Amino acid sequence: MLIGIDLGTTNCLVSIRKDGKTVLVPNEFNEFLTPTAIHISHNAEITIGKIALEKKIEEPSRTVSLFKRSMGSDLKYKVGDTRYTSLELSSFMIRKLVADVERFTGETVTEAIISVPAYFTDQQRNATRNCGILAGVKVDRIINEPSAAVLTKLDNDKNEGIFVVFDFGGGTLDVTVVDVFDKIVEILTVSGDNALGGSDIDRLIFEDVLNKYPQLRKGGRQIEEIILKKSEKLKIKLSETDCASFQINFSDEVLQYELSKNKLTLICRPLLLRIRKVIASALGDAGYTINDVDDVVCVGGSSKSYIINEYLKQLFQVEINQNVNPDEAIVYGLGEMIAIMNRESGKRDIVITDVCPFSLGTSILGDIFSQIIPKNTTLPVSMTKSYVTVRDNQKKIHFEVLQGDNMIGSLNEKLSSFEVPVTRLPQGEAQVFVTYGYDINGILTIHAVHEKENGKEEVSMTLKTNSFVSDDEIKKSRTKLEKIKPKVYAYSVRQEALLMRLNNASIESSAYQKDIILKLYQDFIECIHNESPKTSVEMERKISQVLNDFDDNKLDVFHLIKDKSRRS
Repeated sequence: MLIGIDLGTTNCLVSIRKDGKTVLVPNEFNEFLTPTAIHISHNAEITIGKIALEKKIEEPSRTVSLFKRSMGSDLKYKVGDTRYTSLELSSFMIRKLVADVERFTGETVTEAIISVPAYFTDQQRNATRNCGILAGVKVDRIINEPSAAVLTKLDNDKNEGIFVVFDFGGGTLDVTVVDVFDKIVEILTVSGDNALGGSDIDRLIFEDVLNKYPQLRKGGRQIEEIILKKSEKLKIKLSETDCASFQINFSDEVLQYELSKNKLTLICRPLLLRIRKVIASALGDAGYTINDVDDVVCVGGSSKSYIINEYLKQLFQVEINQNVNPDEAIVYGLGEMIAIMNRESGKRDIVITDVCPFSLGTSILGDIFSQIIPKNTTLPVSMTKSYVTVRDNQKKIHFEVLQGDNMIGSLNEKLSSFEVPVTRLPQGEAQVFVTYGYDINGILTIHAVHEKENGKEEVSMTLKTNSFVSDDEIKKSRTKLEKIKPKVYAYSVRQEALLMRLNNASIESSAYQKDIILKLYQDFIECIHNESPKTSVEMERKISQVLNDFDDNKLDVFHLIKDKSRRS
């Protein structure tokens, strides 16, 4: 069975094709979004998703998130006493999504297509593919997120024209210029920032809180996670109201933080300037201006925030397209891509092209970047360039494989390097033809050929970048990850999630609130043990309301509960 995986920085989703339609697969909470968060207990039990995200408050040292940002790098995340790469952690997420699909369909998953930010490098794409391999799934294709989103738009409305796909997720930004005509989706240009997303807005609010209350800087990891969580909720609230606030209980103090839409715009000014730069780059490379854009398609949950929506409205002077759900646009598009790959009726005549997000080349004498494949070249592509020796009797030519757009070679990203032996000849006479191939998955291959006087001696190779994982490394990682077992819950996952939220509220609450929360916690445990479904549902509803009120700083609710408990 082939599935589509949106492996997001803050949330993951999965889709399938069923009866000629794209179907999103729910998780154990009957929700489509599974938070990209992992908790590993001291006895090596793993919790993934919603409950793991709640665990960040109680056990921040054993909970990890936002690890997609280091995909393709050697950075490791310490969880307890063990360190994990982004590749290993992401493979846990894929296993979880595969298990959800198999539970939902009763079928075995063997293959997947996975979406990545359009601005992902070759190393990051290879690392994403290796996540699937480590999870035991063959990755059939790597799809750029904006390309998938355009397919969703195409399925929702048949409008043609020049579109900008603004893909603003939790940790990355892609801006793609697309020309849609006659069922042809032509990706013209892409630009992006792999270190810019909605979590950066949360971080800016977080820093503003610390500037107002410097004493919080001494609060440790737990208070940091509490403030970040409250900052994210505040950002979301400001999409509905002009001003919002939250309270922080710290060292017997109740600290009040208030933020208006105007203040949020002010503190996010540096972030908005970075966004403007990416948009200008994408449009400029396509030869268009803002006035040429017919529609703006927002993708990624973070694009729903007030500050981003307002900024785009003012910049493009258009109403933002509301036909596409930003959270689900990518994963739905992956389902449509599966239909195209399977040549389903009504989909087989859709053509989608993609482009190379970065220039690819090598460095030559003087540390000058020699471009072989220019940025935004339509894929698949193969281009060749010749290079000669710079010294008499030179034995070999050393090539750095570079990705980027800086004229100075060393300022671009080095993917790898290789050497080609050459015939000893006077300077400039020994020649090597270097061919770079870039396929529809955005994977790079390299071939080099040395021409000799008496014929041709071919030296051919396929480059596997540093993110390539050997069979031995896969085996080693699998052995390591097999020691981690799924968490066995004492109660249902819904009940566990509520208990976790109550526990977090207790940590975040003031002294007088703790008594009420503890009482609710104990009552809920007793209710579960009594095995009364009706009472349990009523209790869950009551707890959810109290927790929502707690998040909204409605302290009078707690006074009311306290008074009732005293009278009883």
